[in-house]
Formats: sequence, structure tokens, C-alpha cells
Amino acid sequence: MRRFIILLVGLLLFACMPLRTGSNYQGVHHKIPLYSMEGLGKTYANYLEKADGKAAAELTGAFQKIIQSQTGVLGRVPPGIYADYGVLMMGQGNEAAVRTLMENEMGLYPEARTYIRQLLKPIEE
Repeated sequence: MRRFIILLVGLLLFACMPLRTGSNYQGVHHKIPLYSMEGLGKTYANYLEKADGKAAAELTGAFQKIIQSQTGVLGRVPPGIYADYGVLMMGQGNEAAVRTLMENEMGLYPEARTYIRQLLKPIEE
């Protein structure tokens, strides 16, 4: 029993370690992110603060950049990006884009179906 517990603790410790790539010239290891979302935080904060057309256009550009160029380990769009982009499009009245984005979110992340269906209710009514 004791060996099992030691083995289990050891497995848990190694399973929780971040992925690493090669070291640089100083021997420092770099962590590889699962997803890339460069600049989204600042752009989102700017949109929430100003909520004008220019901020919405910048946020739209940030979403498109994330969707088109994923450099993370998984190579796919992070969870919630399509849904957030869809909510932004919903606010702009672009129902066709909303449906497409929400379908993409459900396709990548089936566990989001219930949430996405709730988001789509105002459009379907």
C-alpha cells in the first residue's frame, strides 16, 4: 500500500509539470503555452472601458488574429474565443456570424453546447 501511495504521488507530481522546450544559451528553460492569445487582455479591457466602434474593431481584429494564427502546443483556438467573438457579433447584429462562431465553438468544445444554446436563445426567438 505504501509503495502505491508513493507511486501515485510521484505520478501526480510529474503529470503536473509544465511542458518545456530546449534551453537557451543561459540554460533557462522556456514553457510552451497550450494556446496563444497575444494582446487579447489589453484589447478586451480597452473595449470594456470605452465600448465604442474603434474599440470593437480592435477587439474584432484581436479575435481574428487568435483564430487565424495559433502558435500554442495544441494548435487550436482556445476555449471560449469563438463564443466571446460571437457575443461581440451579436451586439453588432450580425446573426449569421454569430451562428457560425457558436457552431465552431461547439465543434471544438462539445461540453460548451448547453452554454452556447443559452447564448443563442435571443437570436432564435
